[in-house]
This record gives sequence, structure tokens and C-alpha cells, in this order.
Amino acid sequence: YFVSNDTLSCYPYVIYVITQSPDNVRDYLQHDDLWNEPDIDSHSIILSHVIPEGESTMLGRRRAVSPVVTETILVAVTIIVSIVASYWLVGVVTQSIMFETIEITTAYNILETNVTNAHWKIVLHVRNTGSDAATIREIFVNGAPVNDYEVSSGGSLSNDLCTGTSMSSSGLTLTSGEGTIIYVWIGSDLMSSGTSCEVKLHSEAGIDYMRLIKLK
Repeated sequence: YFVSNDTLSCYPYVIYVITQSPDNVRDYLQHDDLWNEPDIDSHSIILSHVIPEGESTMLGRRRAVSPVVTETILVAVTIIVSIVASYWLVGVVTQSIMFETIEITTAYNILETNVTNAHWKIVLHVRNTGSDAATIREIFVNGAPVNDYEVSSGGSLSNDLCTGTSMSSSGLTLTSGEGTIIYVWIGSDLMSSGTSCEVKLHSEAGIDYMRLIKLK
């Protein structure tokens, strides 16, 4: 039912939405307790139409989601997915372009007089020219790993058939663009002058960097 505009402006009231049959509504409105309510005036309620049970009403009908709201949600979801995908793609591309490259820029040998049991000292100038850090794990001489690590001037090799290096046994890490010098010693009885010696740096990534050097 509907309440007139004049009634709305003049009386405090409570509106009940009735979806019963017309007879039930009339019985309800004629109930003595209803009209005995102190805040309800019989003139404030005007019954203009009673909708029979089973018919749809605007108040009883569920409202569908607005197309504008639906489109807004879809656009928002699309933007979020695009942002997440972009961050993932950037991470993948960044990892794919990060690589190590160790260059042996200079390699030569000299006769050693300050390390016991060594006759040659090979000097390697190395630099990481890649975009990622690189770690040298092992050094090989003619295919065999060096025997002694952390050898320094004034020290010694285990014997005159051994090889040694100045590098630590835990390896050597070079950041991108960083360079250093690595020394490799060869025992006096291991090789002879005029022979070629292959020195190989083996990185943590499994890459080998080699240089062939002719001993003096």
C-alpha cells in the first residue's frame, strides 16, 4: 500500500510491507490493537492497493548488478592481473640476461725464486665482464686440479711435483666488472722449459676459462 505525501509530512509512522491476501490485510487493519497504538492515526494509513500473494513487487525483486559496476570490476581485475604478469615477466627477463663471463686478459710466466719447490710462476690477470657475479671454484693445470691453495711468496709447494695457487680453497668471487690477479706455481720437476701448460679456471656455474701458456 502507499501513504500519501501529506500523511508523510504530518505523522510519524511505521510502514509495513504486506504481501498477504486482501482479506487478510483488511482483517489486520481492523484489529483493535493496531488502532490503539498511541503513535498511529487512522488517517495516516491509506490503503490504495494490496498485491496478492505470489505476484512480484519492486521491493521483493532482487536487483541485478549494474552493467557499469560489472564493467568496472572487470577492468580492475584486468589491471591487477596485468600488473602481476608484468612483475613476473620482468623477473624472468632479468634472470635471463644475468650472466657470468670471466676473461683472462693477460697470462704469462716467470721463473720463481721465492717459493720453495716451484720453478715457474704463471701470472693470470682475470676480470668478470659479465652482468652477474662469478665465482671461481677450482684451478686445473693440464687437466689436473692444483695441489696447494693459498700459496704466497716466501711459502712453498708440498713437493717439486706439485702445483699451487694463490687462490683460496673456498674459491674466489668477482662481482660484475671486478678484476684481480691469480698466481699459479708449477713444481720444478713436473714440467720442462719450452713445453706448453694449459691453465683452466672452473667457475661455480660450470664454465671453464682456459689459457695455454708456453713455459720459459
